[in-house]
Amino acid sequence: MDVYASLSFEAMRNTSPPSIGKRPLKSYICRPPEELYDLEADSEEVHNLGTLEYDSVLKQMWEAVEKWQMETKDLWLWKDGVSVQRFKEMDMRGMEPYIELVLFGDRSALATGIAV
Repeated sequence: MDVYASLSFEAMRNTSPPSIGKRPLKSYICRPPEELYDLEADSEEVHNLGTLEYDSVLKQMWEAVEKWQMETKDLWLWKDGVSVQRFKEMDMRGMEPYIELVLFGDRSALATGIAV
C-alpha cells in the first residue's frame, strides 16, 4: 500500500506510542471484522461497540447498507472477493474481464455468481 511509504504514516509510526489521535495505530491497521461507535459519547472512535451485545444493531446496519447497494445497483457488492454484479453485467454485454478468467476459470460460474 502507498500509505506505508508516506511521510504522514512514518510520523504516526514514530510517535510514542504509535497512534492516530487517541487510538493506537495498530487499531487502524489490524481492524476487527465489525466496528461500531457511539459518536455522541465517543467522538474519537476509541471504544468499539461492535460486539455480540450490539449484534442486532450491526445486523440492522448491514441490512440497510445492502438494501441501499441493491437499490443503487452498487457495483461494489463484494461476494467471494469479486463484484459479481459487475461481472454479470459485463457478461451480458459480451465483455470478458481478465479477472474473470483468473477467478472463475470458465464463463458458467458467472451465471450462478459463485466462484469456482
